[in-house]
Amino acid sequence: MLQSLPGAFIIFVSLAAMVVSEQPEKRVDMPHAARATPATAATRQSGYIGKLEEPRRKRKITWGCAVSWEHPLFERVREMRSQSLMINVREHLNKMETDDWMNYVLDKLKEFLLVLQNFGGSVLDWFDKVFPPDTRGDQLRHWLHVGAPFLIAAVVLITCICCCRCLCRCCCGGGRGLRMMKAPGRNCRMPRHVFESNPRSYFRNLRANPGDELV
Repeated sequence: MLQSLPGAFIIFVSLAAMVVSEQPEKRVDMPHAARATPATAATRQSGYIGKLEEPRRKRKITWGCAVSWEHPLFERVREMRSQSLMINVREHLNKMETDDWMNYVLDKLKEFLLVLQNFGGSVLDWFDKVFPPDTRGDQLRHWLHVGAPFLIAAVVLITCICCCRCLCRCCCGGGRGLRMMKAPGRNCRMPRHVFESNPRSYFRNLRANPGDELV
């Protein structure tokens, strides 16, 4: 990529030098009276100052030429730079053979396994510091007695939740509960899955039995 930068810079300079500077504005001869009035002079001065204070967006003065960054020249230069970058990457990938790829993958796997090994070793060291081997049994027994009430409460709570879900499933007809909807054309509610499964049959039944009760 670094080797292609001087070539791209030379191309950029040569193309930018060919840009023709913008032509100066044409002067229109005005009558003598219009030239001499102070109002026209003030208007010209204010317009000139306004042009000087106008923000130059996307424009840059290069070698005396006002060139827009949206000029096709700059778009072409950007395309050439991106193409040169892609060509360099492609050449680098082509130079790497299959053995190089395998070696690269194996090196990365070794680094990953080394990181895992170091992480496991650090965890074991931390566990040894928190629970020294000499007093590990007593400490574990102590923490087991401390955490036993919380474990029992968690087991009881989970059991109650499971029982409530089973009761709701039995009472509501299974699943997450039966979804109901207002029956179209009737003053009653009906299961949604019945209507969605066959709407044509429902409306045929509605025309045959126009009452409020679902038949």
